[in-house]
Amino acid sequence: MSSAIFRIVLHHSESADPTLVRWLRDEIDHLFGWPAEAYVGLVGAVVIAFPLALLWLAWRRRRDLVES
Repeated sequence: MSSAIFRIVLHHSESADPTLVRWLRDEIDHLFGWPAEAYVGLVGAVVIAFPLALLWLAWRRRRDLVES
């Protein structure tokens, strides 16, 4: 019974714990020291590169299957 009470009391409306997110952001900023634009650029590059890499791997596999 007590665990059900703690689940209700400890629940918050945020999608993630704001204190944890703030701490992680501070730690990452301290570790790298990059401006926010660099993080946006890095995430954008990964978002673009991942599907392109998957397409390249699929093309290469198809080419290898056709050749053999």
